[in-house]
Amino acid sequence: MAGAAPAGGAVPVPPPALVAPAVAHGFARCNIPGADNTLDYLSTPAGAKLVFAFPNLGWIDVPGAPGFKAAPALSIQGVTCCAAFGDWTGPVLAPQLLLSELTTCFSLAYMSRAADALASLGLLDKTFTRDKAFLDDWEVAMPRVPSPSPFEVGANELVVPSPFLQGGAPAVPAQAAVPAVPAQAAVPAVRANRAAGVAPRAAIPARPAQPSPTRPHPVVCMWDRGVPPTEPRSRRVA
Repeated sequence: MAGAAPAGGAVPVPPPALVAPAVAHGFARCNIPGADNTLDYLSTPAGAKLVFAFPNLGWIDVPGAPGFKAAPALSIQGVTCCAAFGDWTGPVLAPQLLLSELTTCFSLAYMSRAADALASLGLLDKTFTRDKAFLDDWEVAMPRVPSPSPFEVGANELVVPSPFLQGGAPAVPAQAAVPAVPAQAAVPAVRANRAAGVAPRAAIPARPAQPSPTRPHPVVCMWDRGVPPTEPRSRRVA
């Protein structure tokens, strides 16, 4: 994402550093009473440019925090992280790619930095209702991205957060093992059995023993596995 080389083969002039936006995005996780908090809401100042540029991300007011809006993390990532890149096979990012694909997301720090960079590039100065229009503008702005790029993913910027904001579930108690059951022969419908009051019955196959399905660890914050100490903890707004 470096600046394009000028004509004539001259050494390209590196793009200048980006100027921070007037209102930093500073995303924070929050609980929205009455909303579906499994959507993992992220709050940001209402004056942040992402709120203006993408009004259809699902923004809602944050109760108890005047001047803040919140939207689902997935919709925010779709905009702020679309240009994320990095050395995926390197020693920094390769371990992070082993995290669960279904639960991994970008860290709050990365999303905030990327959103601020988009604002600094002027990409959030107008309202977008279609992805194509935004991506077209993004492509034009790429040569102005400085180096090192604010969109490069670094250490601890792919995480498995806790979107439910509910702590962990209680431990699952162990269940006793089930012993093996031998096969039982069929009981034929013959006159002697009927006279003795024995009802006919089909053969019952043997059932192998089943070990105890003990879970060695309580099911506590499965979504939190892999969260680095640098990831800001969830903030409740209630």
